[in-house]
Amino acid sequence: MTLLSDVSPGFIGLPWQYPAVILALCLALSALSFKRVVYFVSLGYAASIAAQAIVLPLLYRDTLRGWALVQSVLLLLYGLRLGVFLVLREQTASFQQEQEENAARGAKLRGPTRAAIWIGVSVLYVLMFLPVLLTMSAQAAGQALRSTPPD
Repeated sequence: MTLLSDVSPGFIGLPWQYPAVILALCLALSALSFKRVVYFVSLGYAASIAAQAIVLPLLYRDTLRGWALVQSVLLLLYGLRLGVFLVLREQTASFQQEQEENAARGAKLRGPTRAAIWIGVSVLYVLMFLPVLLTMSAQAAGQALRSTPPD
């Protein structure tokens, strides 16, 4: 059973709600980037990847195994490592000039442009995680990938 066990399957047994859930998650995490535009593709990316690596295994917790679990753990570690690196880099004196330049470029972007970036990168982060989601969905449907063709 998954968290949304009563949903009807769509493409390859993938409940349509799951991409919507993770898109909402990515939009929420990336919305924090309105403070500074460059955060959309740095901290927003790291947080979105790490969060998807936590939420999707929870949605598929009863059927998650093998490579899908390994993918999720590795992506969680990657997202966390990248996030920690980015936060620490922001605090270094040598990065201050780059921050000022990024802030100056970002200040020129207005609401509609920022919103387009926000939505665009959030959709991109969902699509980047789609292979893991499809693997989990196939496992849940009993259609896990095989290394050899069936008899």
